Amino acid sequence: MFLVHLDWTALLTNTGIFTLIALTYTAFVNRNSNKKLEEYKTELLKATDTFRNTLNVELEKLKLNLNKELETVKAQLNINSNRKIKLYEKQLDIITHTYEKLVIVDSAMTRLTARGHIIYQDAEKEKKERIDYATEALKDFNNYVLLQSFFLDDNVAQMLEQIRSSYRDAAYDYFELERLSGWEGKEEVTKAYETSRNATDKVTKEIPTIVESLKAEFRKIIGVIESE
Repeated sequence: MFLVHLDWTALLTNTGIFTLIALTYTAFVNRNSNKKLEEYKTELLKATDTFRNTLNVELEKLKLNLNKELETVKAQLNINSNRKIKLYEKQLDIITHTYEKLVIVDSAMTRLTARGHIIYQDAEKEKKERIDYATEALKDFNNYVLLQSFFLDDNVAQMLEQIRSSYRDAAYDYFELERLSGWEGKEEVTKAYETSRNATDKVTKEIPTIVESLKAEFRKIIGVIESE
């Protein structure tokens, strides 16, 4: 049987030295790790601040550009809105004056192309007055429509042109009998008589139908009735 003799003093001494070394190493490692961690945290904070500053600068640029674009859009909308308002006001003015002139010319043409006229004092004088009044009313209506229908939509402009040309034709056709020289035969006279009567029908029947459609369009434009 062998007996192992332990030198406890040496063992404890060696163990203490090892422990001291281990603790010293651990402390060294921990100190270096903490130092590196602090350095990493510092770098991370710097990078975060740099990113935040860069982001703020870019955001400010973006906000500035958006504000500029917004102002541009708002200015364009204001221009378009003002243009539409001015056009609408122009159309209202045209509609008002057109309708006034239309009422006048319709009254004048109805009196002119009537198939019979009451004579108050002087037949020729009263006839001339009817002709002069209708001629002036028709000329005024014609000129106004030709100049102002440009500002109205195509449908309304076409109706105005149809009314204008119909009044003009009726005014000419009504005096077809009077343009005869007196040497024409019965057939020519009958034809001229029918032309004159048709002029009256055009003024009292055909044109009012177009006028009613025109009035409906006018009401839609000015908002009296809703557009379909």
